[in-house]
Amino acid sequence: MRPLIVFLLLSSSLQAQVFSIVAKTREKVPCNGPLCYQPQYRDFLDFGTGTLIGRDSTSDWIITAKHVVDGNGPVMVEGITASKVFLHTEHDIAVLKVPVQQSRWQPLLITHSFSSGEKAAFGGFGSVSSNGVQRSWRIFRGTISDKRYKSGVLSLDDMIIRNGDSGGPVTVRNKEFLGVACCSSAEGTIFTPATLYTDWLQKIGVPFQLSKPVTLVSSQPKDDEPPSKGDSYESLNNRMAQLETEHKALAAEVQTLRGQTEAITREGLAMKVTLDQLKKDVSAAKATLTQIQNEPLKLRWKDSRGTHTEEFPYPYRVEFDFEKVLNSKKE
Repeated sequence: MRPLIVFLLLSSSLQAQVFSIVAKTREKVPCNGPLCYQPQYRDFLDFGTGTLIGRDSTSDWIITAKHVVDGNGPVMVEGITASKVFLHTEHDIAVLKVPVQQSRWQPLLITHSFSSGEKAAFGGFGSVSSNGVQRSWRIFRGTISDKRYKSGVLSLDDMIIRNGDSGGPVTVRNKEFLGVACCSSAEGTIFTPATLYTDWLQKIGVPFQLSKPVTLVSSQPKDDEPPSKGDSYESLNNRMAQLETEHKALAAEVQTLRGQTEAITREGLAMKVTLDQLKKDVSAAKATLTQIQNEPLKLRWKDSRGTHTEEFPYPYRVEFDFEKVLNSKKE
């Protein structure tokens, strides 16, 4: 009896964080008759399910399937019009920004950790009538399969979604959000794992939170490398402790490098001061040399005839006729 009680509690608590979505699409009606003087339109309604994954002071952030809300009309979440719709360019994922509602329920935490063969829960507001208007909440369990993970999706075996269930959450363990249900196939329900678009959620400003511990699964595994299937909590905790130790060692190394950088900067400044002084000295020497080059060398001497002065231009070359000097002394 205990598993049934747990399942009922999960169903009621998960429903509080999952919402029904109605999107309107307006389509032009073809008309070829003589009375077609103005365009005619008709509205179609798309039904889906969304999950609360973030909340800020003004808005709730609801994640759903893109094919539910990619029409040209307004999108309603429990009767409230979404103020903004974000569509992923590659995956069947969309996020709705809705005016915040008074609720004691917190957004679901996103997880990247899963194992093939692990049990998962799914909830949605699927249609129970042919026109899709009458809808009902249901939740059931399936088994995760990673056979199609290389193509960017996972599947829940033996589980088929109804019209209106698209966009509903796939959760594991204690209501940890693993992905968005997109469609059904022969393999079961296909869903897109959150590991493929958490970077995109951060880019568009969704204030989501990751559950701990987290196993990061490569979104683009190599052809010869099977995708990661998650680890046990014990191994994850050990890995987190190892990463923390490595982080501390890297922080110490960064601090050492910072000190070395500061010392090199100081030495560089001192060398710059010395270089500036050398430049000044060279400039002064050039000025002196220029002055010398522009002024001739003047020599003055005395003999019996009197005082004599002679100028020698640069480069200086002084030559004395000693015989002439001696003869002048004899005279």
